[in-house]
Amino acid sequence: MGVHFSHNDTRTCPVPLGPMNPSTKINVLHLRSSRGKGGGPEKTILFSAKEIDTTEFNLHIVYLKSPSDKEFDIAERAQQLQVENFVAIDDRSQLDFRALKQLLRLLKTHKIDILHCHGYKSNFYGLLLSRFHKMKFITTCHGWVSWRWKDRLVYHRMDRFFLRFFQRILIVTETMRNEVVSCGVPNDHVITICNAIDSDYFKRDKSDPRIKEDLSIPQDCLVIGAVGRLEKEKDLPTLFEAARIVLKQRQDLRFVIVGHGSQESHLKRLAADLGLRDHIVFPGHFQDIRRVFSIMDIYVLSSIKEGLPNTVIEAMAMEVPIVATTIDGVKEAVTDGQEALLAPQRAPGRLAEHILRLLQDDVLRGRLVTSARTRVAEEFSFAKRMRKIEKIYASMMGV
Repeated sequence: MGVHFSHNDTRTCPVPLGPMNPSTKINVLHLRSSRGKGGGPEKTILFSAKEIDTTEFNLHIVYLKSPSDKEFDIAERAQQLQVENFVAIDDRSQLDFRALKQLLRLLKTHKIDILHCHGYKSNFYGLLLSRFHKMKFITTCHGWVSWRWKDRLVYHRMDRFFLRFFQRILIVTETMRNEVVSCGVPNDHVITICNAIDSDYFKRDKSDPRIKEDLSIPQDCLVIGAVGRLEKEKDLPTLFEAARIVLKQRQDLRFVIVGHGSQESHLKRLAADLGLRDHIVFPGHFQDIRRVFSIMDIYVLSSIKEGLPNTVIEAMAMEVPIVATTIDGVKEAVTDGQEALLAPQRAPGRLAEHILRLLQDDVLRGRLVTSARTRVAEEFSFAKRMRKIEKIYASMMGV
């Protein structure tokens, strides 16, 4: 059953309520399948609905979700952001004909001109429904980063095969281009559109001392934070090893690991085994990540594989000094020594060295956050990103 949110009113219906869209506008539908709290793409999709030029476009968002997924909260987040035209469809299997039928009704009811897909499942469903509803196709590759064998062996291969049928493929970092082109996609169909954020929404305000109280962190402790799904590609064990090194010199620290994921239980056991139980906090998921960024003194990304992490850009906007690994997406977002301090992957000693350096050097911290905030405004503006995507949509429709 689809759920349509219109401002603060929540209704349940197969198709969103409200007037039909004027035919003079370009009708776009974003489609994604997601479990749990989702990740960076969810922020991008939801903020797209807030930022798009409504004089030229009607934008709808549809999520495919498992009916047994108790952690799915993207509909609630859409409601809080007052995102209109949001629908969550129960998707019960790998090929759910009831979900396909409901999605087709939405495509036809709203006369969708462009289907913008995100991920292999939405790509697959979109291509199937193209036989029954004429529309243009565009997809965003957010990066193939999962370490689960089933994802790599089956789903990622399927996704690479589907890409050749799309008229446009958006990538979030230029380093993904060769991988996408190797799937049989013409190079001129691949367009780099970096992740971006609303820097008016993500900005540093006063820290909320209640957050430290809620997390049992002493008010005089400094906070080293990491944000993201707790999966292997985040390589949090390396951050834990760095924490052990840092804590030998500074005991007035807490490492706050924000998020959920398949590695959560393993990471909690590892923290205990390493003797870090009193210094590492696992608060779970924050719907408003700004609250936890506001208490961070340093943000650390220890990943070994990523696209362009939204959390790095958010930390830049929130004026939190950054220590990160030299993965491709990060190197496109920051320059070592200018907006962040970078360390090689799987190098806990270097991470620890950078963390200690930032803790000891107020001038360096100030210079990094000033440069980072400026770069976000100039290069990672969500408004500028949406203007680029609107031009792509218009060109696809021959406007």
